[in-house]
Amino acid sequence: MVTLLHGEDTVASRQTLIEMRQTYSDCVFDFSGNDLTEFVRMADGQDFFSPKKLIVIEAAKQALLKDLSYLSYLESKPDTTAVVFWVGEELSPQSELLKVSQRAGWRVKLFNRFNRSYVFNFIDALFDRQRTEALSFLTKLLQSEENLFGIIALIVYRARVILWSKLGVPSFSKLKPFVRSKVTKQAKLFSEGELVELIETCCQLEQEAKTGVVDPSLGILKVSQLLC
Repeated sequence: MVTLLHGEDTVASRQTLIEMRQTYSDCVFDFSGNDLTEFVRMADGQDFFSPKKLIVIEAAKQALLKDLSYLSYLESKPDTTAVVFWVGEELSPQSELLKVSQRAGWRVKLFNRFNRSYVFNFIDALFDRQRTEALSFLTKLLQSEENLFGIIALIVYRARVILWSKLGVPSFSKLKPFVRSKVTKQAKLFSEGELVELIETCCQLEQEAKTGVVDPSLGILKVSQLLC
């Protein structure tokens, strides 16, 4: 199996990569060079205790993948060896790596940035304490398969900024004027205690969601009910 993970939403793609690494336990190799001999050695090498292995090839930018000579070897690698390419940006249609993946039928996953019209409208509705609007945007978010962990992080950030405004934290004055204006109005709707409780709830939710204790969509619904 060969997998290609790419796109601007590196938070979501990193989470997928972490989950893949955990599946293979200790038998994971990071291939950062462009040497075909070394790549073949890692791919062909046998491990008595862990017959399945994962080779991870990371590149923050596709430009770092200068020499792709080892790609031809992937057609003959052992079935017990899985390879995953992680690229921290969206590959262009002209990318050689993307072309190869399409021809070879690899598993390709593109991680897009947030749909701003849904995500930030949802966040604004939450902190304006507009329950109907917030739940409406949440439904659209879930249908569009947005990165829910990223949304939890945005909720925490907004709560923290509102808390800054109430406590007079200097960092608040450095925000853009339109952000300060919006946050100042929202701050009137919350007590300091409510904001602290919200941040603590979100942190606990993120931990439980990442460990599989709770579904992140149900967790965000819980937060929505807490706010509205």
